[in-house]
Amino acid sequence: MPQSLLPNIMTFISQIDPFDKIDKAELRELCAHVKISYLGKGEKVDLDEDDKEKSLYIVRTGSMEQRKTDGVLRARLGPEDLFGFTFLNSDVNDNEGYYATAIENTLLYLIPHSALQTLFKHSPHVAEHFASQAQVRLKSALDVVWSNKEKGLFLRRVGDIATGRIAIVTADMSIRKVAH
Repeated sequence: MPQSLLPNIMTFISQIDPFDKIDKAELRELCAHVKISYLGKGEKVDLDEDDKEKSLYIVRTGSMEQRKTDGVLRARLGPEDLFGFTFLNSDVNDNEGYYATAIENTLLYLIPHSALQTLFKHSPHVAEHFASQAQVRLKSALDVVWSNKEKGLFLRRVGDIATGRIAIVTADMSIRKVAH
């Protein structure tokens, strides 16, 4: 990867969970290993090619669709979404697999498994954020200590923000009057 792309890649990746929890120097080292891939609409990512190193994928632009091997929709992904966690685990069995297809022109960042393993050796505390099992990643995200300011409205009690005053409006009222 050309070094001129590194600052742009770092800026993008540093804003995505769980990469936002990595020390800046370690993130720079990790980003130096990022590979860039472009997929046209309808192209598939070959997730289980044996001669290729496994990678964690980050959608930079575009969108992807994951389907289980039986064709059932698994997920739709857009910018800043990650996939490939399950393929980083050597114990994945074939019936847990899936394939990913670009549903529009898509730019992907690929982080090789070996680069992630190096990161885990230097920073074992971030390893659980990259676990192959979704429930382990979710638990690690919930264990993060947030300040009250960071929690915002979505982690406050309803009684703390609710009001007893209920606005009753009719369909013929103007937006200004409803807002007032």
